[in-house]
Amino acid sequence: MAESDASVPGPEPDLGGSSRRGFLRDLMRTGAKGATQAATIAGPPGLQQVLAASGRAATPSVSQPAVPAPTGTTTVDELLGLAHAGPLAERTAVLRGLAEHSLRLTPIASGEPDAWLGGTAQGLAEYPEWGEQRLTLLAQIDLSSSALEDTVLRADARLLLFFDAKRAPSGLQAGAAGSARAIVLDNARLRPRGGTAAALDGELMLPRVWHASVQALGLSDAEHDAYVALRDALAEAQGVPPDGTGIARLAHHRLLGYPNETSGDMPLACELTARGLDADDPSATDPDVVAGGQDWRLLAQISMQPQGRIYFWIRSRDLHAGNFDDVWAFAR
Repeated sequence: MAESDASVPGPEPDLGGSSRRGFLRDLMRTGAKGATQAATIAGPPGLQQVLAASGRAATPSVSQPAVPAPTGTTTVDELLGLAHAGPLAERTAVLRGLAEHSLRLTPIASGEPDAWLGGTAQGLAEYPEWGEQRLTLLAQIDLSSSALEDTVLRADARLLLFFDAKRAPSGLQAGAAGSARAIVLDNARLRPRGGTAAALDGELMLPRVWHASVQALGLSDAEHDAYVALRDALAEAQGVPPDGTGIARLAHHRLLGYPNETSGDMPLACELTARGLDADDPSATDPDVVAGGQDWRLLAQISMQPQGRIYFWIRSRDLHAGNFDDVWAFAR
């Protein structure tokens, strides 16, 4: 069956090559139209309108139903075992390369937390600002947690994720630089005031079929269907719901891995805006820009209330070097 999302009904478009790039350009052009200054950069459809009407900022979602924590983490070898027979039997080396470890942030009522959603940061000399407005703390992650043991983020420190939740810029314009920040501080266990405690639980992920690395494989129809079924089987094996209708209505907080969204335009948009270009710039078709987009990966996604998500992205080389100076965020 084809993958879907409550915010994008129906099956994913089967786009390849130039047709796909044209689709992404049209999509991003629509989102970016008319935004030229920091105070007027458009947020995701609906979210910014709700914020304007209520006169308040979006906050990390902790009251709406959350995606349940994984009941266990599937290993890469177990994943390959799920695909050992059938159309993907000859693709095991590729699947091994595509599999990535992610961690879900699930609010908890008791127990020792690994992370916190919202709250006020402690031990920070000065809050980061953008356009003379203080950014909102969305999440704080204890990087010394054993849950991060096999990731490049493991450190005796804490990662703080900030965003301009009042104006909720879409991230499709280069002018949004500075509206999202990731800051690493010492003293991993210094908790924010008023934050909601959360646990970190590991999950193995495969990208959706629209991901550039999957599109590049040129899957046959049978392989395509088997790949979608494999992702569903992987989710089931870990006790989490597969991507599909209804999941967009759940609070879905994640660190690393792949984003839960269906457009596929974010890595390319990251590369364009990093070059000082808006996401609808004609340079989106340049091979150098396309290649640069493949270096961007998800750092975190935080579900917001009112309904929406903030996606933080970082270059792979910066992530491995521990350099968080140039993160980029999208609000949708």
